[in-house]
Amino acid sequence: MIATINRKKYQIYAMDVESHNDETSRKNRETSIWLGCLINEESKEDDESSYFYTIDEFLNRCEELTIKKRKTANETRKIKNLCVYIYNLSFEWSFILPILLKKGFTFNADMDESSEYCFNSISTKSVSSVWQVKIKFAKKNGTLLLRDLAKIYGGGLGEVAKAFKLPTQKGEIDYTLDRRDPNYIPTREEKIYCFKDTRIIIDILLEEIRRGDKDFFKAVSMASYSMLKLLKRGFPRATKPYRKYRELYPELGEEENIFVRNALSGGICYATKEFQFKEVTQPILHIDGH
Repeated sequence: MIATINRKKYQIYAMDVESHNDETSRKNRETSIWLGCLINEESKEDDESSYFYTIDEFLNRCEELTIKKRKTANETRKIKNLCVYIYNLSFEWSFILPILLKKGFTFNADMDESSEYCFNSISTKSVSSVWQVKIKFAKKNGTLLLRDLAKIYGGGLGEVAKAFKLPTQKGEIDYTLDRRDPNYIPTREEKIYCFKDTRIIIDILLEEIRRGDKDFFKAVSMASYSMLKLLKRGFPRATKPYRKYRELYPELGEEENIFVRNALSGGICYATKEFQFKEVTQPILHIDGH
Protein backbone atom coordinates (compact mmCIF):
# COMPACT_ATOMS: atom_id res chain seq x y z
CA MET A 1 0.00 0.00 0.00
CA ILE A 2 1.34 3.40 -1.02
CA ALA A 3 -0.06 6.83 -0.13
CA THR A 4 1.02 10.43 -0.68
CA ILE A 5 1.74 12.38 2.52
CA ASN A 6 3.01 15.96 2.30
CA ARG A 7 3.64 15.48 -1.45
CA LYS A 8 5.89 12.47 -0.89
CA LYS A 9 5.12 8.81 -1.42
CA TYR A 10 5.14 6.55 1.63
CA GLN A 11 4.93 2.81 2.15
CA ILE A 12 1.99 2.22 4.51
CA TYR A 13 2.28 -0.32 7.33
CA ALA A 14 0.49 -0.99 10.61
CA MET A 15 1.88 -1.99 14.01
CA ASP A 16 0.57 -3.28 17.33
CA VAL A 17 2.17 -4.70 20.48
CA GLU A 18 1.11 -6.91 23.38
CA SER A 19 2.51 -6.02 26.81
CA HIS A 20 2.69 -7.74 30.19
CA ASN A 21 -0.51 -7.27 32.19
CA ASP A 22 -0.22 -10.02 34.79
CA GLU A 23 -0.86 -9.46 38.50
CA THR A 24 2.81 -8.98 39.37
CA SER A 25 3.39 -6.48 36.56
CA ARG A 26 0.35 -4.48 37.61
CA LYS A 27 1.41 -4.56 41.27
CA ASN A 28 4.94 -3.36 40.43
CA ARG A 29 3.60 -0.88 37.86
CA GLU A 30 6.15 -2.20 35.38
CA THR A 31 5.63 -3.65 31.94
CA SER A 32 7.32 -4.39 28.64
CA ILE A 33 6.27 -5.95 25.36
CA TRP A 34 6.28 -9.71 24.74
CA LEU A 35 4.95 -9.67 21.17
CA GLY A 36 4.55 -7.21 18.32
CA CYS A 37 3.26 -7.21 14.77
CA LEU A 38 4.40 -5.02 11.84
CA ILE A 39 2.59 -5.70 8.56
CA ASN A 40 1.33 -4.35 5.27
CA GLU A 41 -1.60 -5.59 3.19
CA GLU A 42 0.44 -8.49 1.76
CA SER A 43 1.62 -9.93 5.11
CA LYS A 44 0.44 -13.37 6.25
CA GLU A 45 -0.46 -14.46 9.79
CA ASP A 46 1.73 -17.58 9.64
CA ASP A 47 4.77 -15.71 8.31
CA GLU A 48 7.30 -15.18 11.11
CA SER A 49 8.46 -11.93 9.45
CA SER A 50 5.10 -10.40 10.46
CA TYR A 51 6.17 -10.45 14.12
CA PHE A 52 8.81 -8.98 16.42
CA TYR A 53 9.56 -9.46 20.10
CA THR A 54 11.46 -6.33 21.14
CA ILE A 55 11.34 -2.63 20.24
CA ASP A 56 14.91 -2.94 18.96
CA GLU A 57 13.66 -5.48 16.40
CA PHE A 58 10.85 -3.13 15.38
CA LEU A 59 13.22 -0.19 14.86
CA ASN A 60 15.66 -2.37 12.92
CA ARG A 61 12.83 -3.44 10.61
CA CYS A 62 11.79 0.17 10.08
CA GLU A 63 15.38 1.17 9.35
CA GLU A 64 15.63 -1.56 6.70
CA LEU A 65 12.33 -0.48 5.12
CA THR A 66 13.57 3.13 4.81
CA ILE A 67 16.68 2.21 2.82
CA LYS A 68 16.19 2.85 -0.88
CA LYS A 69 18.09 -0.18 -2.07
CA ARG A 70 16.92 -2.79 -4.56
CA LYS A 71 17.86 -6.41 -3.93
CA THR A 72 18.08 -7.12 -7.68
CA ALA A 73 18.47 -4.98 -10.80
CA ASN A 74 15.02 -6.12 -12.00
CA GLU A 75 13.26 -5.02 -8.80
CA THR A 76 11.04 -1.93 -8.98
CA ARG A 77 12.66 1.18 -7.51
CA LYS A 78 11.82 1.24 -3.83
CA ILE A 79 9.96 3.98 -1.96
CA LYS A 80 12.14 4.80 1.03
CA ASN A 81 9.63 6.73 3.17
CA LEU A 82 7.59 4.68 5.62
CA CYS A 83 4.41 5.54 7.53
CA VAL A 84 3.32 3.15 10.29
CA TYR A 85 -0.20 3.53 11.66
CA ILE A 86 -0.79 2.52 15.29
CA TYR A 87 -3.94 2.54 17.40
CA ASN A 88 -3.21 4.57 20.55
CA LEU A 89 0.32 5.69 19.68
CA SER A 90 1.06 7.16 23.12
CA PHE A 91 1.21 3.60 24.51
CA GLU A 92 3.67 2.27 21.92
CA TRP A 93 5.67 5.52 22.05
CA SER A 94 6.25 4.94 25.78
CA PHE A 95 8.24 1.85 24.79
CA ILE A 96 9.91 3.31 21.67
CA LEU A 97 11.16 6.65 23.04
CA PRO A 98 13.47 5.21 25.76
CA ILE A 99 15.08 2.91 23.19
CA LEU A 100 15.66 5.79 20.74
CA LEU A 101 17.30 7.85 23.50
CA LYS A 102 19.44 4.87 24.50
CA LYS A 103 20.58 4.56 20.87
CA GLY A 104 21.64 8.22 20.88
CA PHE A 105 18.77 9.76 18.90
CA THR A 106 18.13 13.43 19.68
CA PHE A 107 15.11 15.72 19.35
CA ASN A 108 15.17 17.89 16.22
CA ALA A 109 12.22 20.20 15.58
CA ASP A 110 13.64 21.26 12.18
CA MET A 111 14.34 17.83 10.72
CA ASP A 112 15.02 17.61 6.97
CA GLU A 113 16.35 15.04 4.50
CA SER A 114 19.96 15.67 5.56
CA SER A 115 19.21 15.03 9.25
CA GLU A 116 20.24 11.78 10.89
CA TYR A 117 19.47 9.85 14.07
CA CYS A 118 16.85 12.27 15.35
CA PHE A 119 13.12 12.54 15.97
CA ASN A 120 10.33 14.98 16.72
CA SER A 121 6.71 14.60 17.70
CA ILE A 122 3.29 16.22 17.84
CA SER A 123 2.18 15.52 21.38
CA THR A 124 1.06 16.98 24.68
CA LYS A 125 3.81 18.06 27.11
CA SER A 126 3.18 15.00 29.27
CA VAL A 127 3.12 12.78 26.14
CA SER A 128 -0.23 11.42 27.34
CA SER A 129 -1.44 12.02 23.78
CA VAL A 130 0.74 11.58 20.71
CA TRP A 131 -0.58 12.39 17.25
CA GLN A 132 2.54 11.83 15.16
CA VAL A 133 6.22 10.95 15.53
CA LYS A 134 8.81 11.63 12.83
CA ILE A 135 12.05 9.63 12.93
CA LYS A 136 15.17 9.81 10.78
CA PHE A 137 17.87 7.15 10.79
CA ALA A 138 21.00 7.74 8.65
CA LYS A 139 21.11 10.45 5.96
CA LYS A 140 20.66 7.81 3.24
CA ASN A 141 17.43 6.59 4.84
CA GLY A 142 13.98 7.93 4.14
CA THR A 143 11.60 9.33 6.75
CA LEU A 144 9.70 7.17 9.22
CA LEU A 145 6.32 8.47 10.39
CA LEU A 146 4.36 6.92 13.25
CA ARG A 147 0.72 8.02 13.28
CA ASP A 148 -2.14 7.39 15.69
CA LEU A 149 -5.23 6.14 13.88
CA ALA A 150 -7.22 6.49 17.12
CA LYS A 151 -6.86 10.28 16.82
CA ILE A 152 -8.97 10.13 13.65
CA TYR A 153 -11.33 7.32 14.62
CA GLY A 154 -12.35 7.69 18.26
CA GLY A 155 -13.37 4.71 20.39
CA GLY A 156 -11.95 1.21 20.68
CA LEU A 157 -10.44 -0.62 17.73
CA GLY A 158 -13.05 -3.37 18.00
CA GLU A 159 -15.88 -0.84 17.76
CA VAL A 160 -14.32 0.77 14.69
CA ALA A 161 -13.97 -2.66 13.05
CA LYS A 162 -17.68 -3.35 13.67
CA ALA A 163 -18.72 0.09 12.40
CA PHE A 164 -16.77 -0.46 9.17
CA LYS A 165 -18.07 -4.06 8.94
CA LEU A 166 -14.52 -5.15 8.23
CA PRO A 167 -13.63 -8.72 7.21
CA THR A 168 -11.29 -8.87 10.22
CA GLN A 169 -12.65 -8.53 13.77
CA LYS A 170 -10.94 -8.54 17.17
CA GLY A 171 -10.28 -11.87 18.88
CA GLU A 172 -9.62 -12.74 22.53
CA ILE A 173 -6.67 -13.92 24.62
CA ASP A 174 -5.92 -14.04 28.34
CA TYR A 175 -4.36 -10.63 29.04
CA THR A 176 -3.59 -11.54 32.67
CA LEU A 177 -1.48 -14.62 31.96
CA ASP A 178 2.05 -14.30 33.38
CA ARG A 179 4.39 -14.26 30.37
CA ARG A 180 7.41 -12.64 32.07
CA ASP A 181 9.68 -15.66 31.60
CA PRO A 182 12.44 -14.45 29.19
CA ASN A 183 12.14 -17.79 27.38
CA TYR A 184 8.37 -17.50 26.92
CA ILE A 185 7.34 -18.36 23.34
CA PRO A 186 4.04 -16.84 22.15
CA THR A 187 1.52 -19.41 20.95
CA ARG A 188 0.04 -19.43 17.44
CA GLU A 189 -3.27 -18.30 18.96
CA GLU A 190 -1.58 -15.27 20.58
CA LYS A 191 0.23 -14.38 17.36
CA ILE A 192 -2.97 -14.54 15.33
CA TYR A 193 -4.72 -12.36 17.92
CA CYS A 194 -2.00 -9.70 17.56
CA PHE A 195 -2.02 -10.09 13.76
CA LYS A 196 -5.80 -9.55 13.60
CA ASP A 197 -5.59 -6.37 15.67
CA THR A 198 -2.95 -5.06 13.28
CA ARG A 199 -4.83 -6.30 10.21
CA ILE A 200 -7.89 -4.27 11.29
CA ILE A 201 -5.77 -1.12 10.96
CA ILE A 202 -4.66 -2.24 7.47
CA ASP A 203 -8.29 -2.94 6.46
CA ILE A 204 -9.34 0.56 7.58
CA LEU A 205 -6.52 2.15 5.56
CA LEU A 206 -7.40 0.04 2.49
CA GLU A 207 -11.01 1.22 2.80
CA GLU A 208 -9.85 4.85 2.89
CA ILE A 209 -7.80 4.28 -0.27
CA ARG A 210 -10.78 2.55 -1.92
CA ARG A 211 -12.92 5.60 -1.14
CA GLY A 212 -10.33 7.84 -2.78
CA ASP A 213 -10.31 10.21 0.19
CA LYS A 214 -7.06 12.12 -0.34
CA ASP A 215 -7.66 14.24 2.78
CA PHE A 216 -7.37 11.20 5.05
CA PHE A 217 -3.60 10.84 4.68
CA LYS A 218 -3.10 14.61 5.02
CA ALA A 219 -4.72 14.61 8.48
CA VAL A 220 -3.33 13.55 11.86
CA SER A 221 -6.51 14.04 13.90
CA MET A 222 -10.29 14.34 13.74
CA ALA A 223 -9.85 18.12 13.97
CA SER A 224 -7.37 18.45 11.10
CA TYR A 225 -9.44 16.08 8.93
CA SER A 226 -12.63 18.04 9.65
CA MET A 227 -10.87 21.32 8.86
CA LEU A 228 -9.74 20.01 5.46
CA LYS A 229 -13.36 19.15 4.65
CA LEU A 230 -14.65 22.44 6.08
CA LEU A 231 -12.25 24.54 3.98
CA LYS A 232 -13.34 22.82 0.76
CA ARG A 233 -17.02 23.18 1.61
CA GLY A 234 -16.72 26.73 2.98
CA PHE A 235 -14.56 28.12 0.16
CA PRO A 236 -15.36 25.95 -2.89
CA ARG A 237 -14.13 28.50 -5.46
CA ALA A 238 -10.95 29.58 -3.68
CA THR A 239 -7.63 28.36 -5.07
CA LYS A 240 -6.13 28.81 -1.58
CA PRO A 241 -9.02 28.16 0.83
CA TYR A 242 -6.83 28.28 3.96
CA ARG A 243 -5.77 31.84 3.16
CA LYS A 244 -9.43 32.84 2.73
CA TYR A 245 -10.26 31.17 6.02
CA ARG A 246 -7.55 33.15 7.82
CA GLU A 247 -8.90 36.41 6.40
CA LEU A 248 -12.10 35.73 8.37
CA TYR A 249 -10.47 33.98 11.32
CA PRO A 250 -6.93 35.32 11.94
CA GLU A 251 -4.54 33.34 14.12
CA LEU A 252 -4.84 34.10 17.83
CA GLY A 253 -2.06 35.61 19.88
CA GLU A 254 -0.38 33.53 22.58
CA GLU A 255 -2.50 34.89 25.46
CA GLU A 256 -5.75 34.54 23.49
CA ASN A 257 -4.80 31.02 22.45
CA ILE A 258 -4.17 29.97 26.08
CA PHE A 259 -7.49 31.50 27.19
CA VAL A 260 -9.48 29.73 24.46
CA ARG A 261 -7.77 26.37 25.00
CA ASN A 262 -8.47 26.52 28.74
CA ALA A 263 -12.10 27.35 28.01
CA LEU A 264 -12.40 24.32 25.71
CA SER A 265 -10.62 21.78 27.90
CA GLY A 266 -13.80 20.24 29.31
CA GLY A 267 -14.03 17.11 27.18
CA ILE A 268 -14.47 15.50 23.78
CA CYS A 269 -17.65 15.05 21.73
CA TYR A 270 -18.22 11.89 19.69
CA ALA A 271 -20.88 11.39 17.03
CA THR A 272 -23.55 8.76 17.64
CA LYS A 273 -23.19 5.49 15.71
CA GLU A 274 -25.69 6.72 13.11
CA PHE A 275 -23.25 9.42 12.00
CA GLN A 276 -19.85 7.88 12.77
CA PHE A 277 -17.39 7.62 9.86
CA LYS A 278 -19.72 9.57 7.57
CA GLU A 279 -19.51 13.08 6.12
CA VAL A 280 -22.42 15.03 7.60
CA THR A 281 -23.58 17.71 5.16
CA GLN A 282 -26.51 19.04 7.22
CA PRO A 283 -26.43 21.97 9.72
CA ILE A 284 -25.48 20.82 13.22
CA LEU A 285 -26.80 22.32 16.46
CA HIS A 286 -24.41 22.23 19.41
CA ILE A 287 -25.74 22.44 22.97
CA ASP A 288 -23.32 22.78 25.87
CA GLY A 289 -24.56 22.66 29.45
CA HIS A 290 -22.69 23.87 32.55
